[in-house]
Amino acid sequence: MQKGTGRLFLVSVGIGDCDNMTIRARKTIEQADIVLAMAFIGEQYADVLSGKEVHDAGHALFTTLHAAKSGDEERVRHIVREAFSAGKTIAVLDFGDPTLYSPQSGYLKEFADLNPQIIPGISSFNAANAVLKKELSGLYDHAVILTETRDVEQLEQLAATRSTMVLFTMRMDLPAVISMLQRHYPGSTPVALVVNAGFSAKEQVVHATLETIIAQVEKEPPAWAHLIYIGDFLR
Repeated sequence: MQKGTGRLFLVSVGIGDCDNMTIRARKTIEQADIVLAMAFIGEQYADVLSGKEVHDAGHALFTTLHAAKSGDEERVRHIVREAFSAGKTIAVLDFGDPTLYSPQSGYLKEFADLNPQIIPGISSFNAANAVLKKELSGLYDHAVILTETRDVEQLEQLAATRSTMVLFTMRMDLPAVISMLQRHYPGSTPVALVVNAGFSAKEQVVHATLETIIAQVEKEPPAWAHLIYIGDFLR
């Protein structure tokens, strides 16, 4: 296919509250002819998208995580490539960091020939760090490791370094992960759960240790959207 003169952007709208969107992101959306976004993002930013041609961006399209159904990927391919060939500007919206556990990162590979540009934004990691009010790279640690928890073997190898760890939970089996971490860190190692980072009205921090965290979350299970920090920097 011959390339047109269009432009394709993967735009972070930030995380949580609407005012966590950057000025650059808002300008990019305002200049877009066509917007692709998941339904909840479209609803939250309805004022910015007013009058725009908006399509469903799907979730994890063009990745191994996508459960193929009803031609979603082909639908999006047609929308993006037709608009690009017509010289239009397309904005694909995403929460958080579009390169870090992003449900829309598949767009980068699928449309690599269109030279997609990323508009960065505040991620849940940035927002959670702000809530903690702690420096992660301080006196205690030589490494800060960000990871998710599906690959237990890899997670155990990382834990063996006893570095500061930040876990993107993603429906993790918390008791199993904590039990594994206790094999490498002292039970007194501080732990913090940051819940709903970026949503100023409902974000919260649960402080504990590896010994006490399970009992605490059993009393009050955290919302799905949370990150877990482990390390002496929390002292």
